[in-house]
Amino acid sequence: MPASISGKGTLTIATDASYAPNEFLLNGQGDPIGMDVDLGNAIAQLLGLKTQWVNTGFDGILAGINAGRYNLSMSSFTDTKKREEQVNFVTYLNAGVSIVVAKGNPENINSLADLCGKKVGAENGTTEQDMLTKADVDDSVVKTCSGAGKPAVQASGYPTQNDVNVALASGRLDAYLADTPVAEYAVKVTVDKFEKVGKDVGVAPYGIAIPKNPPELTTAIQKALQKLMDDGDYDKILANWGLADAGIKTAEVNKALY
Repeated sequence: MPASISGKGTLTIATDASYAPNEFLLNGQGDPIGMDVDLGNAIAQLLGLKTQWVNTGFDGILAGINAGRYNLSMSSFTDTKKREEQVNFVTYLNAGVSIVVAKGNPENINSLADLCGKKVGAENGTTEQDMLTKADVDDSVVKTCSGAGKPAVQASGYPTQNDVNVALASGRLDAYLADTPVAEYAVKVTVDKFEKVGKDVGVAPYGIAIPKNPPELTTAIQKALQKLMDDGDYDKILANWGLADAGIKTAEVNKALY
């Protein structure tokens, strides 16, 4: 563990607390809670450290890590090769991408191709936003629509996942894309407002985002997480948030699939 962190005794962890059940604010207030928070606290405890969670906008987190404002981030980051150019990732979960629509599916959306010409949202800075706005990413809706000769998707980005949920609930969106755990949780808590449709796509690992230097921080986080996995505490944390099926067995560094 770097002396700069062990000396102060605290890990400063950035998160965008709008992505339930992974990281969110209960009733919109208080300190962040969720799977990522519990897992981050458990990692810190193994390292003999306390945690300071900083709730901030998702699309500025990686820059904040490299500017030294945060020691790391646990914020439902999909580990991608592009992001690995900026930071290291220690993998800790598998998650796909899901389509969420209003209850009853009034626009009859059942696949990415059905999003063509529709008003579709995602949180800013996410892989889902990339799918809606870029042609050179896996499962690109842009490429799907252009290749089929269909109207382009009407993509909208929002500062937080809460904003995305509100936009769908108010009818400003026909659908949104979100990580599967987040989509399933939204459907569960809204009861009769949303439903998840079609097949999930793009299953890929989540990663803890860590600055490339000093490298011993990445090593310390990876070893602590692996111990939690080996001891069964990791499984208990995931199960507590309904995410047992998304668990993995090995914490690895920079294992992006795309």
